[in-house]
Parts: sequence; structure tokens; C-alpha cells
Amino acid sequence: SAHGLPLLEILLGLYLAAGLFTQPTALATGVLMVVFLAALAQGAAHGLQIDCGCFGGGAADSGLTLSALRDVVLISLCLQVYLCAPGKFSLDRKLGLASGKRDG
Repeated sequence: SAHGLPLLEILLGLYLAAGLFTQPTALATGVLMVVFLAALAQGAAHGLQIDCGCFGGGAADSGLTLSALRDVVLISLCLQVYLCAPGKFSLDRKLGLASGKRDG
């Protein structure tokens, strides 16, 4: 199942970039980020050295604090996308799939 995770992440990113199914995609992406953050915290609580290879990896590890901060920022961005109406260039808006949410 871990082998399919990068494909899922790419698909979610493409949906968000295109603005297609924006609200459910932002929710799924946010949930995935919460799972990543929980796994990071659990590994750290058990004293594991964590190098997920995210954002290229290989060089000096960004450290637990920066990794957790990055995840929190990404979760908050997912929440922003989830709560706001799709942008005027999104496929949701062009296809009439946009809900009646307020513009953000």
C-alpha cells in the first residue's frame, strides 16, 4: 500500500492544481497530512531517527521541528482551500460544481 501513496499524492496535487473536486480533495489531502504528522510524532516519541525523504531529502535532515511545522502549514493551507469557494479559473467553477461557499 505504501507504493501507491506517491501516486495518490500526485493525483491529489493535480486535482488541487486544476481546481477539480476542490473541497473533497482538500479534505483528503488535509487528512493525509494529519496522518503524516501523527506518524512523525509517534516516531519521535519512540526516539526514532526520522528521514522521510520528503522534498528531496538526502542532504542534512531538516529536523523534527521543521518537519512538523511544514506539516502544520500544509494542513492549514488544506483547511483554507476547503473552507473557501473555488477560484474563478478552477474547473469546479467552470463546470458548475462549485458550492455556494463564500469567496475567500
